Amino acid sequence: MSFQFHEVFPRVQMKTDAKAALRGNWLTAIAVTILYSIFSYLGSYAILKMMLPGISMQTFLLNSQELFTDFQQQMPAMAENPQVMGLVALVSLIVGVLLSGIFQIAFNMWSLAVVERDEENTGLAGFFGFFAYGINGALLFIWMNLWLLIWMLPFFVALGLLVAFAGNGSSALFGIGVALIMLGLAAVAIWKSIQYSMAFFALADDPDLGARRALRLSIERTEGQIGQLLLMYLSFFGWLILTSIVPPVQLYVTPYMNVSFANAWRFLRPGGIDGRPARETEPVPVAQPVASPGPQDLPADSVPPEDRTGLPSDPAEHDWEGPLDKEER
Repeated sequence: MSFQFHEVFPRVQMKTDAKAALRGNWLTAIAVTILYSIFSYLGSYAILKMMLPGISMQTFLLNSQELFTDFQQQMPAMAENPQVMGLVALVSLIVGVLLSGIFQIAFNMWSLAVVERDEENTGLAGFFGFFAYGINGALLFIWMNLWLLIWMLPFFVALGLLVAFAGNGSSALFGIGVALIMLGLAAVAIWKSIQYSMAFFALADDPDLGARRALRLSIERTEGQIGQLLLMYLSFFGWLILTSIVPPVQLYVTPYMNVSFANAWRFLRPGGIDGRPARETEPVPVAQPVASPGPQDLPADSVPPEDRTGLPSDPAEHDWEGPLDKEER
């Protein structure tokens, strides 16, 4: 399906084409989503198990209130053991890299294969084959989150300074200051997250790009499209709310959303969809001036005898007629 390139951002067509592309691939899509959920839950459970040794899988999955109570009780003990907290942070980072980096690059490569109707790579075998590029995804995950942290760090510093110097002052002014800092933090986090949102798709499209170039390309191609991408994210807001209420809906929403954004990358990437320029109108051909043929360019039998010598001939009567003369005649 080719999008209408005169449209600013064909969001509806991207989502419609995603659903059409997923027909015949839903079993793989559901299997991939289940794998992602299992690894996410196991990774989170492993981290919590280090922090709360007595926690059971049943409590972790089904009893969030008991889990929260246990966590509150263990906080003082963990604060007294910074080494344990450091180890937990390290394990969390490793799990985050493995899940959010390696898995994400494979998922995005599979999503691009789906929307581009690459049937050889839309099965589970193709999906697992994409894990060969996991190191690329892990490096991009680290590089991208490093820059997110750099952008958000000033707000954390400002919040710390506000707490240190104004924490005992007027509660109203303190509350306003915290609210402004948090509002700025949220705005920057959303802005940069959308700017970086195409980085994994750029790397999935060309694994040889490298993490730095993929992130730079995402920034370049989302320029002027932040609002449109934000609207596209918001168009899934209802689905995400439904997912929080009915978790199995995630099996439909996760692949649908990711494949839709794969189409967004196809529209934004250099070369666009079907090899046509993305976000640009096709150039209008410019007519080149055509030189009038001289006597040397005409057939010999069509040139008056005087011209064959290379000398100018007397102009004929019609040669002097201009546009007005012809109209009047």
